Amino acid sequence: MIEYISKQLVESIFRNARKSMKPENYKGDEFFILDSILLNAEQIVHLMQAADVAPVMHGEIVDMRKAEDDGGWRCARCGWQYTVCVCGKDVTRKIHYCPNCGAKMDGEV
Repeated sequence: MIEYISKQLVESIFRNARKSMKPENYKGDEFFILDSILLNAEQIVHLMQAADVAPVMHGEIVDMRKAEDDGGWRCARCGWQYTVCVCGKDVTRKIHYCPNCGAKMDGEV
């Protein structure tokens, strides 16, 4: 599985590392070399194209046909009510994401 990180967070890590450096802790040109490396790394991350990602919400379809309300199914995350699909088959076999809240219907709430 691919994991995503925040560009701003990585840039700030390099920026803060540069700010916390003290020339007296380094010998000769070590300070300037390390400062240059950190600055270049920060600029490279800044130029990278970021992915447009969003956190995944999980949910499940709750069978309400045996409950006292009007039957059908509902999203356990947002409460959106469903009925059978036009083809007549159970919606639980047809729906993978809630059309109301976008939750992935994988049974994890």
